[in-house]
This record gives sequence, C-alpha cells and structure tokens, in this order.
Amino acid sequence: MMEKTEPRIAYDDLREWLRLTERLGELREVKGANWQEDIGLAAEAILRAENGPCVLFDEIPGCAKGFRVLLNMFAGERRNMTQAREKFGWLLEK
Repeated sequence: MMEKTEPRIAYDDLREWLRLTERLGELREVKGANWQEDIGLAAEAILRAENGPCVLFDEIPGCAKGFRVLLNMFAGERRNMTQAREKFGWLLEK
C-alpha cells in the first residue's frame, strides 16, 4: 500500500506567493501599461529571458480596478517556491 503524503507548499494563496516573491526580490510591478501593446511586448521579452523577473501589471487602462496580469510566475528562484515551508519559511517570518 502506498503511503499518503500531505502536500506542503511554501504559500497558502496567490497573495502570499506574491509577498514571498517580492521578498526574494524577483517581483516587478508595472502600473498603467497598455494591454494592447505594452503587456504583449513585455511578455515576449520576459518569457524569452532565461531568468526573467515575475511581472505584475496593475492599473491597466480600460480594465476594471483590481484586474491585474501576472507574467513569468515559475522562473528563477520562484520555481522552487512550491517546495515545503521548511525551505522558504524564513520568508514568512519577516
């Protein structure tokens, strides 16, 4: 019989994940970027970079307040944030 293991990741939800990413210094916030041109061009550059930053676009003209776009979530050190809290727990203490 296979032993059941309980998943243990370093964060509980996306808001906590964003805080952890910011503490790692890997989150960039961009406000006011145009969804028709700016975000698409940025996505091309960011996603092609080997260890490009995680970018959160906010206050996008023409979009309702609170609607945001998150790019490049699983690159760099962030890739490892799905590991157990034991590895990234120190980020939660700050």
